[in-house]
Amino acid sequence: MRSIKIVSIVAALTAASSAVFAQATPAAASRAAAAERNPRRLEVVQLLDQRAPGNLPRVRFQWDQVPGATQYILSGKWTTPPSWTIHSGEYRVTQKMAGEWNQEKVSFETALPAGNHSWQLVALSRSATSGDFEHPTLKSFEIK
Repeated sequence: MRSIKIVSIVAALTAASSAVFAQATPAAASRAAAAERNPRRLEVVQLLDQRAPGNLPRVRFQWDQVPGATQYILSGKWTTPPSWTIHSGEYRVTQKMAGEWNQEKVSFETALPAGNHSWQLVALSRSATSGDFEHPTLKSFEIK
């Protein structure tokens, strides 16, 4: 009799854990699908080249290519001393304006002011509004 109760309890716990897993799986699948619609990571490197006084530092953004992407929206906000006013900018990176565009990665170079930066990246395919704007790839950094 006692072994029947234990089997019943184990069966009930297994059914309950399966139900919890089934509820958790769509969210995990949604996150995985979002990762496939936008690059997994966004890297930024400040280029240490010679620049004339008064010229802004140059940076290189680099990310994994998303299959089927025809362009990317790279948008950011930053603050600069001494006023700490919030500035913003946006680039629509296409194959034509990218420094590198191949099956594995995309890179884009631009000049940015010193300060604290926060940028996001969204891959677009087919039209200028067909990206996953709910799950952008994010990167924050400081330029000195």
